[in-house]
Amino acid sequence: MINVSLALKEKGIVEYPLVFTWGANYEQITSDYAMIVASLGGEIFNSEGEPVFNKGAGVEALQLMYDMVNKYKIVDPSALTIKGGGTRLNMLAGGQGAFAFLWGTPLLSLNDQNQSDLAGQFAISLAPAGKGGPFSMAGPMGLAITSTTKNKEAAWEFVSSIAGPEGEKYMFLQEGAPAGWKSVLQDEDVMAKLADAGGDIMAQQSEYLAIRPALPYYSEWSSAFQQAFHRVLFDKQTVKEALDELTDYTLELKSQFEK
Repeated sequence: MINVSLALKEKGIVEYPLVFTWGANYEQITSDYAMIVASLGGEIFNSEGEPVFNKGAGVEALQLMYDMVNKYKIVDPSALTIKGGGTRLNMLAGGQGAFAFLWGTPLLSLNDQNQSDLAGQFAISLAPAGKGGPFSMAGPMGLAITSTTKNKEAAWEFVSSIAGPEGEKYMFLQEGAPAGWKSVLQDEDVMAKLADAGGDIMAQQSEYLAIRPALPYYSEWSSAFQQAFHRVLFDKQTVKEALDELTDYTLELKSQFEK
């Protein structure tokens, strides 16, 4: 992907072929790091729950992110300030990039003539494969009802409706939101629309999904990652220094939550 991006840049087809949104205080940079670590055959925590991202693939992944921005210059510097999956989608639709990792079913809008002048020119493929395989990122979400709500029954009716098979089918057909129910994915109407979304490739990609660490202190941990990665990408700290500091901070957080 890097070599193709360099060729596109050299030929003047697009100046910054890779589209990322790595703005400060934004979760996407942590997600992309976890994805790249997995694709390089590494892990962020080992089976004992100890942080191992300051060596091996963890170091390679952050160095790769740095190189794409500062060495190869195939990622727009504005990536370090912008946020939002919709932003990446719009940049592709407007011809400002050639490749992007996107949530959901992006082909449905990218190849819609009402949404892009380049409709019909987009396709989906498996993520680039490193030593670990062609990993992309899983982004599951959960719906919860707070204990203090005054309308628990109505809240549960809403959750059941929107997250149940009928609701997920409706949301997919209307908005392209991916469904989690096998019965929905096997529905004739859904299967027909999935064909336009690159469903076969998406099914293959679903076998290679990285996940972010399940940590009781995830919010604090990810926030620290985002800040540290920005220091690296802006040349204010080396990759190894940042990851070593993050490892110490992670162990400190871990000890606090184990008390």
